[in-house]
Amino acid sequence: MGLVVLHPYSLLGGSMNDAIVTEVMRQSQALKYFGAVLCYNMRGVGGSEGNKMSARNLFGSGQEDAADVHHVIDWLVARMQEVHTGSEKHIALVGYSFGAALAAQAIEHVRVSAYAGISVPIGTLASSLLRTRTYCNSLFSSDKRKLILVGDQDQYTSIQQLERMLSSHVDTDHGSVSLQQAGSVAGIHVHVFENNDHFWGNDHALMVETLMAWLVEQT
Repeated sequence: MGLVVLHPYSLLGGSMNDAIVTEVMRQSQALKYFGAVLCYNMRGVGGSEGNKMSARNLFGSGQEDAADVHHVIDWLVARMQEVHTGSEKHIALVGYSFGAALAAQAIEHVRVSAYAGISVPIGTLASSLLRTRTYCNSLFSSDKRKLILVGDQDQYTSIQQLERMLSSHVDTDHGSVSLQQAGSVAGIHVHVFENNDHFWGNDHALMVETLMAWLVEQT
């Protein structure tokens, strides 16, 4: 399995040098489990050409950044097949913050087998500014394996908001359900970390360890 990691919103300083992204890369490479691990600066970030992404780019008429994710997956699969011939290659997508929204746009790529969203920005502020709720339809309509990792003090996705979003996709016959139960019915594994916010100042290494363990279980 290959791994593609997507960084947070570039207009707010997101890049492949982000601390959470760096920790995901460090642990995934140290694990020596993945056939290939790739992270890249999106358009207009670092040495990458083009303009930085905006909500209009992602959900409007352009969608260049979303298309780039598909191209990156194709490129990585081709490189893996050159080195390891024979078996069919699959990709796990991991996105942090707005990168989770971008990754969700590619969840139905034929080579994607698993998706993990860290600090998924689906709260009121993120939805109004970035329209990130739009991508939730991609998550719920997909039968791929899915994980959401969130802190219970996340500024952009409260546990209550996440629970309401998941419960809205649960059959009413289930009655009152917990966050984890709603996620399970919706086909999404949810892991909540206490005393952590959107930026993971306390337990980012532990959170990434949890992510790595889940990814290994997916094969």
